Amino acid sequence: MEDDGAGHVEMVPSGLFSDELCRRTVDEFGSDGAWLLLSIVSYGWRSYYDLADAVVRAASPSADPARPEPIDDDFQIVRDLQVQSFIYAAVEQFAGLVRAARAHRLGSSAFFDAYVQHKSVGALVEAIGDLAIDELSDLVGLPVSESDLSPIPEDRKPAGPMLLGHSDTKVSDVGGILVPTSAIKSMAKREILNRSRELAELILTNIGEFPALVEAQPAVAGAPTPQPLREVDNAFRHGHRVLFHDAIPERRIFRALGETGEAETHAVDLYTPKGDDSIRFATVFASPERTTEHLEVLRQVSLRTGQFARGFLGWKALGTRSLFAAAVELRLGQP
Repeated sequence: MEDDGAGHVEMVPSGLFSDELCRRTVDEFGSDGAWLLLSIVSYGWRSYYDLADAVVRAASPSADPARPEPIDDDFQIVRDLQVQSFIYAAVEQFAGLVRAARAHRLGSSAFFDAYVQHKSVGALVEAIGDLAIDELSDLVGLPVSESDLSPIPEDRKPAGPMLLGHSDTKVSDVGGILVPTSAIKSMAKREILNRSRELAELILTNIGEFPALVEAQPAVAGAPTPQPLREVDNAFRHGHRVLFHDAIPERRIFRALGETGEAETHAVDLYTPKGDDSIRFATVFASPERTTEHLEVLRQVSLRTGQFARGFLGWKALGTRSLFAAAVELRLGQP
């Protein structure tokens, strides 16, 4: 930032991306859209995973000396619920990115305007549910022949190389884009094409799995209406309506639907009011094993965001399909 002495602060490019890439991205997406997309490509795609990984690795707080029992189990419960919340945040980010990419028009602010428009995660998931392989290919530049893996055309090639990834990663120059060398050496062109297609199909498969996060389970005859897992997440994030079993003040009896979970650990109830005949109390078994599963789901969603964003940037701003192909080798630490 630079202060001109008149109360105005000027922000200048950091040099993380080449001037040519920045220019082309601004031409394609507008200034705000370029800033947003480059922010996602540079770090935003993995931020929720990194936060969740830090939460999972964090040591339990010291037990309160005034309590007769340690708080480790309660801490594990809220840790699990927090990592679950990160899944919803990451799905909202990914679905919002895809929805905005579908709205993009060359040289306009349509991409940015669609991305920042307030939509619930359920509405975003529904908005991208009909995405098919042909449209996805047009959005991310899915390579379909070996010629698609050639360098960027001379009339669109940047003046200098652009680094996508950490500065300490060994990279190779692919048409002016520095991508991990592993993405080049580990795959022959035919394998690159096959794995690119597999990645595109995986993106569509994941999109087809998202409704399970926001849709209610099938109703049971004579029982209250089940609520979607999203309402459990809302009960945690909005007001912390979490009822710990070690704090129950009197005997309570609930009707269980399906398996009782007798062998599960770290049970907790969350109050999920809806103002109708829906189930009001949701029991969750927030075990460390469940948290590990959450973290893996989050890792996959974050990877899809990074891979989609790279392909979208490369195809729309640079006219190359190579960036989506290289995104196959994008990595994020295992839980």
